[in-house]
Amino acid sequence: MTDTPRLWMRHEVRLSERRAPIVPTDARLLVEQGIAVTVEDAPQRIFPTSDYATAGCRIAAPGSSSVHWQHCRAPSTPPATTPDSTPPASARR
Repeated sequence: MTDTPRLWMRHEVRLSERRAPIVPTDARLLVEQGIAVTVEDAPQRIFPTSDYATAGCRIAAPGSSSVHWQHCRAPSTPPATTPDSTPPASARR
């Protein structure tokens, strides 16, 4: 794993959602500061994906963040329990 900070702007699944949490000019500033910015393509977004590419962002296919992060996460382990606690339902089998 790398210590480089990363941001991933996901594709919005609702077709009526046009807002963007990061505008291309701010994305450029982040990239210039050494932050890796990945933007999922979203045709309905108010800013064209090409503006993010011009700003130095990596462009990814819509929905690809879930595939990417499955490979980046550390393996999950169930939380430790004490004699007075019951493990959460997700840890019970």
